[in-house]
Amino acid sequence: MPGWPWTTPGSTPRPTTSRSRCNAACSLALPEVPGRQFAAQYLPAARDSQVGGDWWDVFSLPDGAIGLAIGDVMGHDITAAAAMGQLRSVLRTCAWADDKPAVVLDRMDQLVQGFDMAQLATCIYARLAPADGSDGRRRHSRLSWASAGHLPPVVQMADGSAHLLDAAVGVPIGVPGSVSRQGHSITLPAGSTLLLYTDGLVETRAPDIDDDIATLLTKIRQHRPDDGPQALVDRVIGCGADLTDDVAVLAVRIA
Repeated sequence: MPGWPWTTPGSTPRPTTSRSRCNAACSLALPEVPGRQFAAQYLPAARDSQVGGDWWDVFSLPDGAIGLAIGDVMGHDITAAAAMGQLRSVLRTCAWADDKPAVVLDRMDQLVQGFDMAQLATCIYARLAPADGSDGRRRHSRLSWASAGHLPPVVQMADGSAHLLDAAVGVPIGVPGSVSRQGHSITLPAGSTLLLYTDGLVETRAPDIDDDIATLLTKIRQHRPDDGPQALVDRVIGCGADLTDDVAVLAVRIA
């Protein structure tokens, strides 16, 4: 696995915090969708601040699909939190108008740069729509996604195995002269779980982020899929006592 290009520039170790200090701006209500189970968590790392630039989002789209997003705005202060709120709103607006995740991120980038909303941010935007399985029943889901410099999603299958969705990664939001990002799609079978996360979940003082991602995959493989997405989020975050950066995690299970 090559060296990852998506580490957010300027990140520095931060004091740890407890789960009780979650950013209220990330406390969105998760939707209730038949056949889909959601869980999400945000944890800030800075003792002197209740805000940060990591975020997640889940929302319904006009064609019946579900929009999923996770992102990380550079910084750990009120400026990053304000930019995070703007980016979330811009992404929702762009997603409502187009069904191609790569186009959504490209248009979002144009607006962010045009209105100078943020210096730099990474993001994944995905769409989850029902898909027919081999038995003709619509218990599967079609996942379409694009990445703007973000860490790769993880999929855990119903048998407990887990792997990265290791597809092409576009440049982060805010990079001048950005080229168009690429879209990708796969079918998620019933019983599988998708995990989206920000770099604070995996970055440690280890010299190679590949080792940190391998550790994350090991934690995910220790999770029993039938325990549900909230148990998976709790497992990968742990107690939160050793976090050195903000963390956002979003899990979706195809029930």
